[in-house]
Amino acid sequence: MQIQDTIQTSTVQDIRLNRLKASPRNARKTKHTEAAIEALAASIAAKGVLQPLVVEPETDETGAPTGSYLVTIGEGRRQALLRLAKRKAIRKTHPVRCIVDVENDAHEISLDENVTRSDMHPADQFEAFLRLAQERGYGPEEIAARFGVTAAVVRQRLKLATVSPNLVQAYRDELMTLDQQARGQRFCMSHPTISPAKVWALSASISIGVREWGRMVGKPEHCSMATHCAIWRLRGADWAIGQLGL
Repeated sequence: MQIQDTIQTSTVQDIRLNRLKASPRNARKTKHTEAAIEALAASIAAKGVLQPLVVEPETDETGAPTGSYLVTIGEGRRQALLRLAKRKAIRKTHPVRCIVDVENDAHEISLDENVTRSDMHPADQFEAFLRLAQERGYGPEEIAARFGVTAAVVRQRLKLATVSPNLVQAYRDELMTLDQQARGQRFCMSHPTISPAKVWALSASISIGVREWGRMVGKPEHCSMATHCAIWRLRGADWAIGQLGL
């Protein structure tokens, strides 16, 4: 598509990267982390920009267009593209698919983008990585390169995706933490005779106060399942399993 040099209202255009600027009306003031920019750069390098940026024309003090555009939604993608340009992976004039929006208030739609979106749950990410490995044949290094994470992180998440479905669902339902799920996975692998259901019961995240734990830890035979869960977190799974006679 030919680069558009004239302003069009609420249209999709390919705009040169060096004409895109950060918008002072962006509601998000906290800077993107280096890890986030690297992840976006890796994704764009592998798959391109999947979602158009939303921009508005920049105007001077007289209201005349300057020829540049302010990024209302997609600042992280803009920074990732600039990083790729700096590495000479793309040109500084690389065409970027954008939606030019002059109808909505830039600050409001920027706020809407950051408030209403819902991030993918890590459990869904584990299973999505596993699907890429199984269906596409991608190894940890390939997945890591395409999503801007380390191969070690991918290996860990692939392992977590293969644990008992009960453990994965418990984590998704916020009944246990990621650390507890990892412990459950290690325990399942080292204790194959213990059913995953029993491991899930032990690793379920049940709230218990420190005072209650301290009062009951000296009398394990009187402890409730909730207390055993807390003790497992502090003293280890083997001890808790022994106390329950599983």
